[in-house]
Amino acid sequence: MFWRKRTPRVDGIHQKDETRSNARRRGRSARPVVDALESRQLLAYGGAPIFAAAYNPTWPNWFPKAGTQLEDSDFATAAFQGLWGSVNGKGRNDLQTIQSAGFNTVRLYNWGPSREGRTATGQPDGKFDAHLPFLDTAQALGLKVIVPVSNYFLSNDKYAWNGQNPNAALSFNSAPRSIQIALDQFVASVTQNGRLDPAVGSIAIGNELDLGIQNDPGATAKLARADWWVVNLEQALQKAFPGQIPQHFLTIPVSNADQGNVPPSVNPNPVSWFQIFADGAQKGEYMPVGTVTTPQFPSKTFTTDVVGLSQYPWFNSMFFNSVNMFQSGAQLQNTLTQYSTGQPTGSTWSDKWPGYKPTVPLLITELGTTRYQTTGAEQAQAVLDQAQIVVNQLQTSTNNVMGATIFEFNDEPNKNGYKEPEPNSELFFGLEQYTTDQSHFRDGTVMYHMNTGVTKFAGGYMAAMDYPVYSLIPVTTSSGQTVLSQLKGIFSVKA
Repeated sequence: MFWRKRTPRVDGIHQKDETRSNARRRGRSARPVVDALESRQLLAYGGAPIFAAAYNPTWPNWFPKAGTQLEDSDFATAAFQGLWGSVNGKGRNDLQTIQSAGFNTVRLYNWGPSREGRTATGQPDGKFDAHLPFLDTAQALGLKVIVPVSNYFLSNDKYAWNGQNPNAALSFNSAPRSIQIALDQFVASVTQNGRLDPAVGSIAIGNELDLGIQNDPGATAKLARADWWVVNLEQALQKAFPGQIPQHFLTIPVSNADQGNVPPSVNPNPVSWFQIFADGAQKGEYMPVGTVTTPQFPSKTFTTDVVGLSQYPWFNSMFFNSVNMFQSGAQLQNTLTQYSTGQPTGSTWSDKWPGYKPTVPLLITELGTTRYQTTGAEQAQAVLDQAQIVVNQLQTSTNNVMGATIFEFNDEPNKNGYKEPEPNSELFFGLEQYTTDQSHFRDGTVMYHMNTGVTKFAGGYMAAMDYPVYSLIPVTTSSGQTVLSQLKGIFSVKA
């Protein structure tokens, strides 16, 4: 299974086995952005601002199930076109809703590269192009897609790394044959008529490897494996698509748990994951603060040397840092300032993070506020305030932030296969909801059912199944406006 594991957060910094606080955010209405961005490019980061929506359209009582269309939690294929698009005029058209709200990018979490597309008669076409209908729809709407290399491809599953790690040089042949094949299939899955599909905006390797994944091999192994993917994808992409790869195209999203403070007696010289990605890790060196270890791999220090990506000549132009964070107010603004300038805003490690001035830009790959035990209006105001802080940052002369991803488009009542009868804060980040009653969080209205058809993939065939298409209810502000419409006003800028 490829579905992602998530961890509760506290005060905007990821932590393990704790419940995110629900301090109610009250503040001024979000202001329309000024026109400063319209006449110039950003100075430190020279690209267009990225305003993304995190998208994983699970539904009430959805569960991943091996051997079915739900096994890999991959909804960005023709099998589930009724969610993100339409078929013969029938469908929810989520991508259209996202585009209409002013977003220019969609971030995905799961991508089964061996899924095959279909012929006009519905038969497997023998190509790894099942995602092209999704990408075509995104392209037609002017949306870019952050395509994921799913956490599964960092795991110890027997069809992934199976306990093997790459060598110190991160050479292609040092990966298991199954991973080599997966990389080749991945490149094929983003190919359109022999070229890089124009809707592919960037590629994200895993999600929050610092917080643990299924079949977890330990943080040292995940770092080496993620680096292997970056290095070998760069080589494969440049070979397959010479002259077509945009700048800042590859990233490894982590949480900002490494921004948490820790007593010097525990870790006298804290570092960020961004420093580790750039400069590498040495055997015996402390892992960044907040790294989740497992009973099988309990070490809080790196167990072997791992090479830094900054040794490669393409690092500054090809790579970018990315972080999932849930900060707000001055804390969020200080963090963005610290990243862009390399200057601390206080005396603690949190105020100094990431500990240096990175040479590559930063994309916030998750930013949002839960609606749990509060109101939709309060969630809406908090999200609008967060978005405005990011846009304000984009106007600064020292900015090195690419933009932000609002987490997330829809609620996920069964996130990560959650089966408990009582809700938690992780289930209510959506800007669209299935029900307004949190005590009945798995309720909702099914508009109709649609059929996936049969899908061929590396493991055989996924049988056709019916899936529900629920209606979605927009989260609204205290004045009754949808948060999506208000975000559009904030995002309506040009670089």
